Amino acid sequence: MTDDAARSLTDYNRPSVAVDAVILTVQHDRLCVAVMGEETKERRLPGGFVHDGETLATALNRVLDAKIGLALPRLEQLHVFDAPKRDPRGWVMSVAHVAVVNERALETARGISLLPLPLMASALDQKTLGLDFDHDDMVWMAVDHVRESYGREPDPWGVLEVFTLADLRQLHLAIDRNTAERDTFRRTMEPLLVDTQQLSSGSVGRPSRLWRRPSPDERAKLVARAATPSSRSKLSEERKSSRPRSLEFERILALMKQQGLGEKEAMDFYQSLRSQRRSSRELSLERAFSRAESLEISPDRTEISPAYRPQFAVRVRWVSGEEVKHENLRERDANRIYDELIREFTSSDFAPTSDHPVWIEMTDESRDRVRFEELPPPGWG
Repeated sequence: MTDDAARSLTDYNRPSVAVDAVILTVQHDRLCVAVMGEETKERRLPGGFVHDGETLATALNRVLDAKIGLALPRLEQLHVFDAPKRDPRGWVMSVAHVAVVNERALETARGISLLPLPLMASALDQKTLGLDFDHDDMVWMAVDHVRESYGREPDPWGVLEVFTLADLRQLHLAIDRNTAERDTFRRTMEPLLVDTQQLSSGSVGRPSRLWRRPSPDERAKLVARAATPSSRSKLSEERKSSRPRSLEFERILALMKQQGLGEKEAMDFYQSLRSQRRSSRELSLERAFSRAESLEISPDRTEISPAYRPQFAVRVRWVSGEEVKHENLRERDANRIYDELIREFTSSDFAPTSDHPVWIEMTDESRDRVRFEELPPPGWG
């Protein structure tokens, strides 16, 4: 049996230690990572080896300055990647760091390019970026870490300085496509921001309030205030919690869970559906989901629709009793055809020779009327 206490440090094999930086930014509303190397080969994250007597932070700052000419005010240690064969050159352990910066901060950097990341991919998706070593794993771990932080508070990395809530949500949406809908996002983030008492300028439409991130002291006060709701909001929450959930929401939640989504996503989507209802004449979107057997979700998960779509029909009744039918239509197509026929039949240019339309209706798959209108005879009025 060997007595380890009697051995010196030089008696042990030691790995080389490296540092790598996952530098994320948003360009053209897409989350990107800064990489070195050619477009088709030898692409890797900026990094290098730790020299004798250096701390990790000192080594990383030296490497970034030497290789890409960049100094970052904030770098956060992410994870130690220690697979024995991660580097074909030998036994190398790497300490990965992450930073999120404004795109302007990279304008003076040299030898890097911005690689756009798939919209909804994560470390669990095993998406291949084609980077050397295990740098793909570093990127996806950093992305998951950053997305989690942006889900808790507004722009925690300070990418924006002064901004509107729309600007802030656009940034969060570029980083995480699962960002809450506009109203939910505003209710969540606004209590954690400081109003600058200024309005935006130079944009189309009504000016919007400008906000900024709070200082550490301001943030502590805002968090404490947000965690202590008023008596009115407490009563509102109690009333909400006592309400029975609608059958439509329960159905949407069940379908969402089949796709690996949770209750928060289901509630946000359900609320957005309700806000999209423009008139009582339209078939409720919730009803469509209540009959759906599954969901159709776009690759970037920005569009969700029921896989089962109700079949609509548009019918025109003429004086002669003849009916013209347009059947097996999706809702939007039925609405379009209905509106086109209304415009045609009520136009001053429409003059049938003998027969003329009496009414037009739009029905759902149960033959329930969704829209209906009686048509005046030609020349009326």
